Amino acid sequence: MIEPVVLLFGLVATCLAIFGFRGLGFKDDVLAFLAFPFVIWAAFRFRAFGAALATLLISALSVWGTAHEVDRATPSDDRLLKRVRRCCD
Repeated sequence: MIEPVVLLFGLVATCLAIFGFRGLGFKDDVLAFLAFPFVIWAAFRFRAFGAALATLLISALSVWGTAHEVDRATPSDDRLLKRVRRCCD
């Protein structure tokens, strides 16, 4: 019973570090790959259901961060990328 709790806690903590909610995030896009071990762990341990739930959680947290305007834009972004972000607001 402890394994699902540890998996959930690790996945949520990783997503917070990746997507930068409330100042917890880092500015490195390579951190996005840190969620994959948790998805693989969920897939091996809890089969397709676990992998689907892990993917749903990652997707929900990333969409929530986007909807709440967690801005990850850096000065090195292209003008085109900034226009696309402005268009989607």
